[in-house]
Amino acid sequence: MTYLLIEQNGKIFNALLDKLQHHSLAMILIKLLEVQIQPESRKKESWDGSDNSDFEDKEEAEPELTIEQKLMVQVLKDKTNMVVNFLID
Repeated sequence: MTYLLIEQNGKIFNALLDKLQHHSLAMILIKLLEVQIQPESRKKESWDGSDNSDFEDKEEAEPELTIEQKLMVQVLKDKTNMVVNFLID
C-alpha cells in the first residue's frame, strides 16, 4: 500500500476510474477505497507475571499513525473524494 499511495501518489485510482466500465476493475477500485490504515502496534516486553503482583491498572495510549501512514490516509481521502465526485457528475 505504501508504494501505491505514497510513491505513486494514488495514480492507480485515476487509471481504475478510467476503466470503471469493467466490473473486475471497478471491484478493485472499491476494495482500494475500503482500505483502512491502522497504527502499527507496539509490542511490549513480556514476562511471566502469573501472580500479577506488579500489575498496574494503567491504560496504554493508543498507538499513533506514523507520518507515512498519515500521508497514506490523506491520499486515500483525496482519491475517495475524486471517485465520488466523478460518479456524481
